[in-house]
Amino acid sequence: MRKFNGKLFGWPGANSPASVAMADRLSSMLGVVTTTSNPGATSGSSSGTSLAPLPPPRPNVLKGLAEAGVGEVRTSDRERMRASVGASLRDGLRVGANAGSFEATDAVVYPRSEAEVLAALKWGSDARVCVVPYGGGTAVSGGLEPSEDDVAGLSGGRIAMHMGYMSKVLEVNEQDLTVTVQPGCLGPLLEEELRPYGLTARFFPQSFTESTVGGWVATRAAGHFATGPTHIDEMVQALRMATPTGVVATPLLPASGAGPDPKRLLLGSEGTLGVVTEVVLKIQKAPRSRAGATFDFPGFFSATAASRAVVQAGLLPANCRAVDEREAVVMGLGNGSDSVLLLAFESQLGGDEAGDEIVAAQLKAATRLIEANGGVLRTEQPSTERLQAAAASAVASAAKAFSDSTVDKEVAAAFEAACSEHGAAIYALPDGLEKLNFWALYKQATCGDAAGDRPSMLQFVKRAKYDAWSAKRGTSAEESMRQYTENANALGAKTKTTTHDANDGDGAAHPVNEGGTDGSNDVEGEASKESAASWKKNFITAPAARDDLMIRGLMAETFETAVTWSRLEELHEGIVAAVEGEAQALGLPVIVTCRITHVYADGCAPYFTVVVPQQFDDHGEMLEVWDKIKTAANAAIGVHGGTASHHHAVGRDHMPTFVAEVGDKYLDALRAVKAVWDPVGVCNPGVLVMPQNAAEDFEEAA
Repeated sequence: MRKFNGKLFGWPGANSPASVAMADRLSSMLGVVTTTSNPGATSGSSSGTSLAPLPPPRPNVLKGLAEAGVGEVRTSDRERMRASVGASLRDGLRVGANAGSFEATDAVVYPRSEAEVLAALKWGSDARVCVVPYGGGTAVSGGLEPSEDDVAGLSGGRIAMHMGYMSKVLEVNEQDLTVTVQPGCLGPLLEEELRPYGLTARFFPQSFTESTVGGWVATRAAGHFATGPTHIDEMVQALRMATPTGVVATPLLPASGAGPDPKRLLLGSEGTLGVVTEVVLKIQKAPRSRAGATFDFPGFFSATAASRAVVQAGLLPANCRAVDEREAVVMGLGNGSDSVLLLAFESQLGGDEAGDEIVAAQLKAATRLIEANGGVLRTEQPSTERLQAAAASAVASAAKAFSDSTVDKEVAAAFEAACSEHGAAIYALPDGLEKLNFWALYKQATCGDAAGDRPSMLQFVKRAKYDAWSAKRGTSAEESMRQYTENANALGAKTKTTTHDANDGDGAAHPVNEGGTDGSNDVEGEASKESAASWKKNFITAPAARDDLMIRGLMAETFETAVTWSRLEELHEGIVAAVEGEAQALGLPVIVTCRITHVYADGCAPYFTVVVPQQFDDHGEMLEVWDKIKTAANAAIGVHGGTASHHHAVGRDHMPTFVAEVGDKYLDALRAVKAVWDPVGVCNPGVLVMPQNAAEDFEEAA
């Protein structure tokens, strides 16, 4: 079962060198000075959060739960608070702004079976107590926090249903290529169970390490792959959902034309129709070959036009991520003069030349299309700065894997000796990274008789790591790679051995982190590898970096949408103008960046980041500022043809846009379904389904 990370609010892995560097770049772009001691910012997001004691749980809730047979019940302030909020900027600000009067759930219920889920829902319905399911706590759209208006007509009580005990992988069917899993299963656990079979679910959202299968289904989440099966919709074969009136189960079939698809009614229901209790997912063989490249463009819309050309030609890259000039600076991909397109293909074929030939041919075809649209292949040697950053990451990964081992402590010493021999002194982590003699390592890394023979710094440090393993085991370099990988996996994937980030950020999934050591074939160029590695590092650390930026005096948040290609420029310009206009009205400098995360033949998913300095005295003011900016962005999305959400769910934050998007008749149908499955209205009220008069108010606001 997942345990809460050390924070009351926010993401694990904060205060990394990457996020510190990101804060420096952003502060320079904003023309402000960041600080590491912002007392207002830390109280909402750090592990040292100090909040006034919560009001005691309602007695009727505790008494009723004790008699209902609903599973374990917890009522500590910390558990109640943590299960009452998601992980968005607004959640953190709301916690800080209401430190003395926060309205938290009365209790956190931990069911261990579908029967206990049903018991909790039936009791909630009988007692008129609101029930909100909780998975990994990574929600970013206000989906976990019913308001007073949402629970009007109920008793006022509220419980959170934590699915952490229902986290098993129940069956892996190699013949059908499906996996049956409980809703509380975290992404890494799912992949760990599939890895021995050489299989993967190939679903890696940015929240992968913290989010659950049930959460993916309930929010219609999407992974980071740009094309192909990337939405959870495309992977769910069957599911079960408990409601206050019984269980809804969809049939397990490869395909069906028998009426409307019942799965579609349950996917994305966000806990308002019931609670997901079991899911059958499609799985596949792990990719074995890959090819990738990085391209520079004179402008963002040149890069998006190239992306459109690629996907409309029938090519389906694993990654096709266009990044605007400002985002390229923030992510360490450029200096602000060019937009960047990160491209990658993958194939399940491997072990011979077939897989390499397939991805190489796809990359060649895509390169022609991209160059015809103004893209320039990035082939130059990576800069000293990028090499140093890559080396730091590799050294940290290897040294942590070794130092965390209880059986191979000697390898750490061998690793230190191997690196020191080549001019890099390794000291105790974490301070050791600051003491690396990078320049000496760089000189060693770039020596060679011919330019083509020069290894990159990242390659050099990898080789030093394997040399260390060889010194310990007395094996060849190739055997060392294999043994090191197996050891790292056995230690719990300390070197990020899940398929989530195994392709150095280019989007192709592999069972291990180091390119090629898993037997996969890699035909990606060195310059592209370094660019993709920089993207990967910043992509993975971005959620935690948001918390770090808060501590350093910068308020940052993201939002996304999807739009047709023909309206992309209009939507982009409209959103940027709306956000910049609102910030100007508030007297704030602002940075708005954009990247394209997913591409389709008819459109794409733009993903925006907004950063402003914290020129406020308390969380309440900061919350007001962000609400105004987000409201302006939501309105622009609706006006210019975007969807309320491409993959972050509707929640409560996006309700006005959603109501206007789907229309009255669809909302009437949802109300009718809820009336049958949840007649009292206790399942996460206020999300998707609401009384007619409230919906009309939302539509008018939108």
